[in-house]
Amino acid sequence: MPYQKNKQQAFQAAQQAVVQAEQAVGNINSHAAEVGVHTKRAEQEVEEAVQQIQKALEVASEHQRAQLEHYQQQIEQLRSQM
Repeated sequence: MPYQKNKQQAFQAAQQAVVQAEQAVGNINSHAAEVGVHTKRAEQEVEEAVQQIQKALEVASEHQRAQLEHYQQQIEQLRSQM
């Protein structure tokens, strides 16, 4: 049972990291006066999301793996926006 719980926790951490990365990238354009600060924060959040996705992929179920791969694509899109 702990293994199943770890899979779910890893997936949820990756999911949350993607949401935070999206928000951070969105803040870059909405606060033009502090673009440098927001860009640095966005880069950190994107990197965190990449790490969380990689960790989750190590233990993911087939369904979770498909979603995590979609998250990877989202992160690549966010990188191109920065």
